[in-house]
Amino acid sequence: MKQRDIIIVVSSVATALICVTLTFWGNIKNDGILTTDSYIGVIATLIGVCATIVVGFQIASFVKIHETEKQIKEVKTERDNMQKEKEQFLREIKIVEDELSNAFVMLSKVSKNTHTKILAQILSIRCSNISKEADVTLLRYQILSKSIKKAQEDNELSEIKKVSLFVDKLKFVDVPKNIEHYTEIMKLHLEIIETLEKYKVENKEIHN
Repeated sequence: MKQRDIIIVVSSVATALICVTLTFWGNIKNDGILTTDSYIGVIATLIGVCATIVVGFQIASFVKIHETEKQIKEVKTERDNMQKEKEQFLREIKIVEDELSNAFVMLSKVSKNTHTKILAQILSIRCSNISKEADVTLLRYQILSKSIKKAQEDNELSEIKKVSLFVDKLKFVDVPKNIEHYTEIMKLHLEIIETLEKYKVENKEIHN
């Protein structure tokens, strides 16, 4: 019980007790004779005491309920605001990811270094919005697959081994099952991971 509620109840009880005391004090002054009027007065006072206590608790309960409802409304408002901020934050993240994805695509196009080119292509897929850009994602996987095969044909194995260290970036790409070209994308996804994993193992064996 809060301090304000305690004050209300104590004040009510104290007032009622004062009334009882004054009633009995009047009887004592009247030689202790309890007349019918005095008896009715005492009963009325006791009823008043009970009523006062009940009213005091009712007031305290009403105040407490009102404060609880106010706190609930504040919590709901705070929760709604946090949800809006979360949604806004996620939208901003998506925008940043899209911009990064496009930036990596541009880097892969202008880069002449095989290692940088393939890594940029992997990161462009990692940052892309696959659920909304299935066609674009499929195209990026096809380009990445061709880049790896070309590096193999040109015997640039050391470059592929460098890229293989970032294979986990591709492993954590989430490809939704309900998108278009899911089968083609997953086929390329698994083939590329398998190839990079093989070179990653070879790279570890060389360094060991």
